[in-house]
Amino acid sequence: MDNLNNGSVVDFDKITDYQKAARDFAEGNKELEELLLNCFSKRIKTIACCGGHEDKNRKPYISFLYSLENEQLIYAIISKLKDSGFCFRYNKLANGKSFFSIEESQSFNFYKASALFSDINNVINSFEIGKDYYEELPKDLQKYGSIIKSSENDEFLKIDNTSDYFQMCYEKLPDGYEYTMFTSDSYYNSVAEKENFTKISIMGKFPSYNLKVPNREMAIQSLNGLATNIQTFENKQEKVSNIDQFQQVKPNEEELKIGFVYDEITRNNPLINHLKVNPGDSIEIISQKLMLCRKKGINAFAIFNGIEMNNYNIDNPQQIIDAYNQSRNKLSETKVKKEINQEATEEFNQELTTQNKAYEHFINMRDAQREQDKLTRQQQLEQLSQQDIQQIGGMGRSE
Repeated sequence: MDNLNNGSVVDFDKITDYQKAARDFAEGNKELEELLLNCFSKRIKTIACCGGHEDKNRKPYISFLYSLENEQLIYAIISKLKDSGFCFRYNKLANGKSFFSIEESQSFNFYKASALFSDINNVINSFEIGKDYYEELPKDLQKYGSIIKSSENDEFLKIDNTSDYFQMCYEKLPDGYEYTMFTSDSYYNSVAEKENFTKISIMGKFPSYNLKVPNREMAIQSLNGLATNIQTFENKQEKVSNIDQFQQVKPNEEELKIGFVYDEITRNNPLINHLKVNPGDSIEIISQKLMLCRKKGINAFAIFNGIEMNNYNIDNPQQIIDAYNQSRNKLSETKVKKEINQEATEEFNQELTTQNKAYEHFINMRDAQREQDKLTRQQQLEQLSQQDIQQIGGMGRSE
């Protein structure tokens, strides 16, 4: 049978021999092979992996599909390995797909085996279904998770062929903590600058924004500001209504029959009531239905032309219509944002490779600077005379 590791994407459901698939993709790395076999047997979807290549200066990594099914596992991995020195990277591509990678911070070393794959395997083996691992995260990484969730829901980071590229990284360093954002989205970049992220010009299509702090507490405010502002903008990302005028309609009894939409959330939560919108319903009919629910003590909402209408703290139907109009007017920001980014987004079909190179360049520059700082400190110590060293060593001694 042909080697599955041929550079093409393999449909998970078409893998019949898990052991062979794990062996093919692991390329001789036993720890990676064991991890992949564990993932396949538990139907944990991965996107890509690499055991590391010394000749190509490749770092060991594994990428998981970012999905609702994998979300708690990703939180568990971050929680358990947050201080390991591994690099955690969330990626949202211009094709709307997203994944989460865990990567060695150092390049492949033949003489020093990476603990990355065995550590992740241990997390998977101890993973408890139904447990909320998000609550185990420290506050800074909860904000990191909130930024990822917000970017998942942003219209311009999820619409196929028209979205922006977005990447959010976290890494524990020897002297602190580092959070880095790469994105083609000018709005996100402006928010990062306001929240004290440092702009770093690197090789690639756009800059990165970096936040480095000596302790987690110092990162919380900036990460919270970034998460809050992204969430605020996300609420404006609704599809534009094509209705320019509303017909004045007096609803009849048949039109005002009320029905609700039930799904996993609304069926199990009596406080959430999703009003059903029928074909041909006007905004006036929907507002009347919501007011009837209000009179019966039922809090309800409806989605009309992509905009939420609700009866929360409402006294009359006109208030519902006015709130809808305000939301619709805010959608002009969406159109402006799309026009600004249209030219850039046309070139992002291959940005994953480009941005990975840019990120590697940034890491290499950072590592080189660290080595230079280390060398400088060593040279300064060598310049001290033996008498100075003895004098320093004798400080604090009592005769």
